[in-house]
Amino acid sequence: MTASDTPNSAAEQKHAEGLDVASAVYQALAPPDADRVFTLCDVRGRLIVGHDLRPDQSDPVERCLEAFRPSEGRAEAMTQKINAARQRLVMIRLMIDAMRSLHGAYAPIQEPFGTRLETFFVGFCIALGDIEGKPFSASKIAAYLHMPRTTVMRRLKRLENWNIVYRHGRRYHVRDTMLNSLMGMRSYLQIRRMISRAGEELTGLDTLPA
Repeated sequence: MTASDTPNSAAEQKHAEGLDVASAVYQALAPPDADRVFTLCDVRGRLIVGHDLRPDQSDPVERCLEAFRPSEGRAEAMTQKINAARQRLVMIRLMIDAMRSLHGAYAPIQEPFGTRLETFFVGFCIALGDIEGKPFSASKIAAYLHMPRTTVMRRLKRLENWNIVYRHGRRYHVRDTMLNSLMGMRSYLQIRRMISRAGEELTGLDTLPA
């Protein structure tokens, strides 16, 4: 369905309105600056439209998934070959969708998604330490993630540039203003809904015969 189609239901009407909004935003952002890079997603983090004229800038996560995605003729065989395949699929989608939501909320719009996942895991450590009252140092993050300290320092610098974390002495802390922002709270609620849906799907799949 396109924005020009005549909607036949309330759901289609809402979808058409969303497409109209996306189209208007795209037209407002793209023409003034052809080199601008941006992505528009719906409330579930699913791609609506993207604008990126740089060569070979396809989503690295999608490239990875595509490489391992079975063809239609092999899908059933793969499902039978892998134990709990459908349940694992639910969990994989949950993790990717959750990371997309976090990336959309906290990373600058020009930052590529797949190549910044490592940075977010460093950020997770800082948030974990702050919430538990045991802030992480760079060395502690390196040990926790089994990551070279030099790599951790580069990721911390990026998070500082994004204004998500700050350093106090040897310890790093997350900026509560970022977590409590409109985008931060929206991402939190999105991910909670994703987890709830995934739990329901897994419970339903577990009741099906093996």
